[in-house]
Amino acid sequence: MMEKLIRNFNNEAEFNYSIHISEEFRFIYFNNPKCACTTVKATLNQSCAKALGKSLHYSGMQDIHNRQMNVLLNPAQIGYQSFKDKLFDRRYFKFCFIREPVRRVASAFQDKLTWDSQFRVALNRSLVRPGTPKFLLSSSPMGSRQTPKSVIWTSIGGFNANRFVSILLNSTKWGCSKIWRPTW
Repeated sequence: MMEKLIRNFNNEAEFNYSIHISEEFRFIYFNNPKCACTTVKATLNQSCAKALGKSLHYSGMQDIHNRQMNVLLNPAQIGYQSFKDKLFDRRYFKFCFIREPVRRVASAFQDKLTWDSQFRVALNRSLVRPGTPKFLLSSSPMGSRQTPKSVIWTSIGGFNANRFVSILLNSTKWGCSKIWRPTW
């Protein structure tokens, strides 16, 4: 059973990163990128820490996604057999959030690919497109996250959102990030 679950992720590390467990409060949260995951992870971790009398402070967004700073556990930390048991335990509340797919992809495209982000660099590397400008294959200070929203559906670094969606639809490997993984 665990092998079937893990197959839905790019690898076992991503599987463990994406599942948040509270044994004290009996819940399992399945994180879904671009579906309020940062807000939910921060809220759950801070609420659980406070209820358990633990101190938890995030100095930035990156801390929220750093599992070592979380009070919630992952399947490997509690053991896969224990995780499997909890999946079938009716006393545990299991949940995730989903988002309308087109809006989710548009949001991810805007957030990750309309500026010179690590995701854009990685996507260009994974596509190994001939003629890709060198600045897209390495980190460069030329990009800015302050890209106007009107740019979302225009050409970005040699490909546009339509081309990007086509790549996602025709790919057996969901790109370089869990953000692009389908949520079915």
